[in-house]
Amino acid sequence: MRELREVRILLPKEVYSHGEVITGILEVMTDKEFDSKVTSITFNGRIKATAKGVPIVSGGEMHTQIGELDTNIVESTIVLAEDKHYPEGKYTFNFSFELPTSKHTFLENLYIKSGLFPTHKGSASSVEYMLYAAVEISSLTTLKAQIPITIIVPLDEYPKVVKNEKSLKDVVFLETDSDLFCIGKPYEVRYRIKEGAKVKKIQFEFVNTEFVSLNRLGAISSHSLYETEIIPQERVSEWQTIVLEPDVVIPQSFKCEVLESTLQLNVTAELGRFNKVQVKLHLLAHHCPDTE
Repeated sequence: MRELREVRILLPKEVYSHGEVITGILEVMTDKEFDSKVTSITFNGRIKATAKGVPIVSGGEMHTQIGELDTNIVESTIVLAEDKHYPEGKYTFNFSFELPTSKHTFLENLYIKSGLFPTHKGSASSVEYMLYAAVEISSLTTLKAQIPITIIVPLDEYPKVVKNEKSLKDVVFLETDSDLFCIGKPYEVRYRIKEGAKVKKIQFEFVNTEFVSLNRLGAISSHSLYETEIIPQERVSEWQTIVLEPDVVIPQSFKCEVLESTLQLNVTAELGRFNKVQVKLHLLAHHCPDTE
């Protein structure tokens, strides 16, 4: 009969802010006694990015210089037990990690100079945080467990908000109260159609764009996060409101030395079969405090 040996990491929540303390429990379960050299847990954060240069011809062949970054943002290990004997049963260890506080500088607090960056997942870059548990039995046998952690970095102060007013070829007019998109909350857009104009449909699309810069090499990558569309009522020239509520996680806007993550709202109006007009609203995606 196969032996049962299992390690689990238990946390009260999944999302943490910089400067917070991660508290949790490490569980070790076994149906047969064993000895362990070291029982530990590690908090690790890594940033990865890839950038490409302009293709050049060398030796009659086309070459593209590629830059890659894969490095730790933070790594901290706590040894919970050494030379421990585990009899049959379940054992628990309490642990805690105090998260560093991020330091902001210019660009309305978008630029993070040091500390933790927010969790980010893109096609050319990523910022990921993980808890790793290890119960080392021998040089060849280690019980392992891991669990991802989501980190957010609130602003030091509320950014300056700007009211957006745009028009699509003077046919569709748009208004928003702010360029600040509060993650997890609805975003309102008002629109008005020029009297007498015919608009078949209006599409709203949230797009995340990442800019990577590594040793004079760069990469720009965009991907759609959420989209929806409406069919405007005929002969309606008064202001209408649409409430956008993305059912996906919108990444936080931020900038550091090698990476910038931005959010934009693309609004496209279809005026005819081959006639479309588009406007892009540049937004700041952040975790806003509850005002209720």
